[in-house]
Amino acid sequence: MKTFRMLDDVVHDAAPAPSRESLLRHYWRYLMRIDYASTVTMAECGFLSLEDAALSLNALRGIEREADEGAIPDEGAGDFVDEALERLARKAGAPLTDRLKAFRIGLDVDHTMFRMALKDRLAVLTDALFDAASLVLAVARCDEAAFSAAIPHEASPEPIAWRPYLFGLFDMLMRDGDRMTLAMRQIDRSPMGTVAAPHAEIANPRERMAELLGFERLQDNVIDGVLAIDGYLAVQSALQTMALALNRLGADFMRNPPWTDRLGDRAEAIQDLQSQSALAARKAAKVIVVIAEAAVSTGTIRPDAAAQIAGLEAFEPGLRAVRRFTALIQPTGGENGIETASPNGLLSTTAQKDSFTLTQDQADIVEANRREAGLASLRRHTGAVINRMRWADQTLAAAVDGLIAEPGTTGKR
Repeated sequence: MKTFRMLDDVVHDAAPAPSRESLLRHYWRYLMRIDYASTVTMAECGFLSLEDAALSLNALRGIEREADEGAIPDEGAGDFVDEALERLARKAGAPLTDRLKAFRIGLDVDHTMFRMALKDRLAVLTDALFDAASLVLAVARCDEAAFSAAIPHEASPEPIAWRPYLFGLFDMLMRDGDRMTLAMRQIDRSPMGTVAAPHAEIANPRERMAELLGFERLQDNVIDGVLAIDGYLAVQSALQTMALALNRLGADFMRNPPWTDRLGDRAEAIQDLQSQSALAARKAAKVIVVIAEAAVSTGTIRPDAAAQIAGLEAFEPGLRAVRRFTALIQPTGGENGIETASPNGLLSTTAQKDSFTLTQDQADIVEANRREAGLASLRRHTGAVINRMRWADQTLAAAVDGLIAEPGTTGKR
C-alpha cells in the first residue's frame, strides 16, 4: 500500500497548469512556423490567392514582432492556438482566417508544436551526448600520466584499469545515444493533417507541410498522429536513463577520483553534475508516471499541456548535466594540448588533436577504432535531423519572403 500511496502522491503533485509565459516560451515560435507554413502551402496549392497570402504573411510578421516585444496581452481566450488565430483575424480579416482554420485543426497543431519542440530539444541533447562520448574515446587514446593506474570500484573485487573504465563509460553513453536516436525516429513524423485532412475543403498537401516544418516523414494515421503516447514515453525514458547514468558517474568520481591529484577543485563541479542529472531524472520520471496514470485511470492517451511542458523542461537540467560532464572529462594542457585549459578539466596532456600519444596495445587500438565507427554511424542520423531542420527553416523563410516581396509568385520549388 505504501508504494501505491507514494505513486499517488507523485501523480497528484504533478505539474500545475502551465502559465501563459511558459506556453509562449516553449511553443510560440513553433506555432508561428506552422501558420507561416500553412499560408505558404495554401498559396502553392491554390486554396489562397497570392494577394491574400501576402496579406496573411505580413499580418503574421506583425504578430511575431509584437510577441518579440512582449506586447501580446493576455486576452483570456483559453485555447492558445485559437487565441493566435483571433489576433490574425483582427489583422488580416476574419474570412482569411476562416480559410486557415478550414485548412488545419487545433488538435493537429497542438501535437505538431509538441513534436517540433520535443525533437529540437532531443536533437540538441543527443548531439551534446555524442560530443561527450567522442571526448571520452579521445581521452582513452591519450597519455595516462594524470590518472591513477586503476580505480577502486564497488562493482569489482579488483580496481578497474583506467582505459577499460573509459571504454565501459563510452559504451554506456552510446547505449543512451542509441535510445535517443530510436526515440527521435519515432517522433520525427509530422502529425499535421492527420485530423484535418479527411475534413478539409481541399486535399491537404501533407508532404509539403512536413517538409517545411522539418519532419522526415508523415505520421500515417490519426491514432499515431494525435493519440499514441509511445513516442513521448520513449523520449522521456531515454532522457531519464541517461540522467541516471550521469548521476552514477558523478558518484563514481566523488567516491573514487581517478585523477592522480585526487579531487582537487573538482568536487563542486561533480556535485553540480549530480544535482542536474538527478533533477532531469526526477522530472522525466514524473512525466512518465503522470502520462501512464492518465492513460489507465481516465483513458486519456495523449499528454495534456501540463505534462507536455513538464516533459520539455526536463531537458534543461539534462543538457546542463551533459555539458558539465563534458567539462569534467575535457582534456587540458598547454597551447599544444587537445583543448585549451579548463579549470575543471580531467586530463593533463600534450597530445595533439590529430596525433594522440597512444600507449595501449594493439587490441585496445582495435577496440577504440571499432567504437569510433559505431559513434560515427549514430551521429549521422542526428546530423541529418539537425540539417533537415535548418534546411526547413531556410526554405520556409525564402518562400515567405518570396510571397511578400512578389505576390505574383508562390515561391514553390
